[in-house]
Amino acid sequence: MFNKILFALSLLIITVVPISADDTRKVRIGKLNINEASMQDFSLLPGISEKDAYAIIEYSKKNKGFKKIEEIKLAGISKEKFEEINGLITIIELKSTKKS
Repeated sequence: MFNKILFALSLLIITVVPISADDTRKVRIGKLNINEASMQDFSLLPGISEKDAYAIIEYSKKNKGFKKIEEIKLAGISKEKFEEINGLITIIELKSTKKS
């Protein structure tokens, strides 16, 4: 329980004081954007190991990002872990790499 409170507080701090302009896309309303989160960002989520974080990031790269939060289960996240982090994650579309 304490870890969840600490995690929520850390997200609020990141939301209020972004380190750079790109950091504002990682967090929205105190939730972690799984399309742009780093290994370190995922390590803040309860129950997410380094192996899980790597699998999530690789799945996101391979599939050009997540379209729905539930897709994180396709990256190997168990139903139980998903239920634990569901309220802590969100999706923001990946930045377009097209130039007009």
